[in-house]
Order: sequence, then C-alpha cells, then structure tokens
Amino acid sequence: MSLTNNPIFAKIKKQFETDKNKRTEDSEMSVKLLIFDKDGVIFDTEPGKTKSYWLALRELAKIAGLKEVPDESLDPIHHFWDEADYCVWHTKYLTGKSRQEAVSGIFDRFGKMIDQVMAEQSAAVGEALAGGGKEVKKELVNPKLLSDNQRIFSALRLNLYNDIPLCERARPIKPTIGLMKMAIRAGNRIALITESEYERTVREMEQLIPLGLNLLCFRVAACKDGIFVAGQKTAEGGEKQEMYKRIMSLAACEPQECLVVEDTDKGQAAALAAGLTCLMVSFPGAS
Repeated sequence: MSLTNNPIFAKIKKQFETDKNKRTEDSEMSVKLLIFDKDGVIFDTEPGKTKSYWLALRELAKIAGLKEVPDESLDPIHHFWDEADYCVWHTKYLTGKSRQEAVSGIFDRFGKMIDQVMAEQSAAVGEALAGGGKEVKKELVNPKLLSDNQRIFSALRLNLYNDIPLCERARPIKPTIGLMKMAIRAGNRIALITESEYERTVREMEQLIPLGLNLLCFRVAACKDGIFVAGQKTAEGGEKQEMYKRIMSLAACEPQECLVVEDTDKGQAAALAAGLTCLMVSFPGAS
C-alpha cells in the first residue's frame, strides 16, 4: 500500500498537524517515537543491490572467457542472460530477501558456473577482490553464508556494489522524507533501524542533507554493527527484534508510544515480536 493512501498514515499526519500544545495524554494517537527502517522505506536500495549481483555474475562469466552469463536451467551453450533478464528474475524471486537468502537463491540458479570459475580461476577471482575495504574482507568470513564460494561471491558483489555511484545505490524516497520532517516539526522524535553497517549508513544519509535532514536528526541509529546515539556507539547490534528493544530503551519510550515503518514481512515480524505497532508500506517506482 502506498504510504500516502494508508489510513494509519492519515491518522499520524493529522496528529502531526495538530498543535502539539493542544494534545492530551489520552488522544487517539500518542506516538512519540517513529522508527524507520532504512532500505525500502527511507531509501530505494533494491535497484543498486540488484545491479551489483548482476555485475558479480558478469564478472565471473568474463573471467571464464564468456561474453555473457549462461542460463544453466536451459541451454548453457546457446542461451545467455542479459542485465534486463536478470533484473526481472531477481525482482521476482530475491527482492526483499536477506543477503544470505539472495546469495543462496543465486547459487541455486547459477551455482554451477560460479563454482566452476572459482575452482579453475581462483587467482583471477582473487584479483577481482583486490582493493576491497573492511566490509568486503569481513564478508569473506561471514558465518551466515553456507560455503566459501558463497562468501567469495558475496564479497565480490560488495566490492562491485561500492563502485556504483551512491545516487544509484540509495535513492531517497520522498514521501518518507516528508513524513520524517513533519514529525520533527511537530516535536516528535525519529529513530533509524537498518541491517547495514554504520559506515555505509553514514554515507547514504549524506544524501538527505540537501533535503533538510541528516543522521543526527535520528534520536537513535541502530545498525548491524552497533547502536549509535549522536554518532557514538552505545551498544552492540544484533537481531532486529533486539535492536528494536534497545531503541526503545535508549529513547526512554514504551512500546505503545512507538510506531515502526517497515516494508518487509521479516521486518514487520521483528517489530511485532518486540511489542511494537508496525506500519507496512511499499513504494512502486519509489524514487
């Protein structure tokens, strides 16, 4: 459902438009803290992620001496994928999935080629990983991925992802930006939750500065590698359900005083498990 057509959003908007000095404790909506998921709510990140997985597959095909990525489910000699084919497939089956789920899904479809290239061209694959930063090196030992080849593929994908221009990787979603600014003007607080690392989140949030927001506008920023307040790490990250609880604790809010804005079933489940009310949104053609 589009955010602007959502009945819960309409109630929140009405609350924010009410003079905060006229509100009563028993008003219909008493939201004090809005918690926004990052990917898919604040930023449209799927096109950039999808492209990065395609670039990783194409890089491996190139290392193998192939002009395009072979389709293992049909005829690998005569049928190849192009970027448009891949984006349609990825959007249908992998959009909204976790990193490990996406990598596993790609191996189900392209694993034969990936495993063969990594077995026969390990030196060339290693060269493709050269220059990777801390996040890329960390991915090479990611315990959530099922095999060394999955870890290498995911690290290669991250390396290529970082080469995509930031404006393509994370596109601000304007209805959400408007809601956050409205909440702040009304005297409410906002918080951020994401399964991305803090450094990446800082870079992406710089795009909000021309729109009148920045990372310090968020009372709490809960990231994969830590919970941050005013740029200072105050606690470790963790599973999303626990991150929600830590946000409430740091913001000194009760569950009934919070509202989560999420875009995936998995994110909603984590919010509900933490005792929070969750508004589910989607943004077709988000940016």
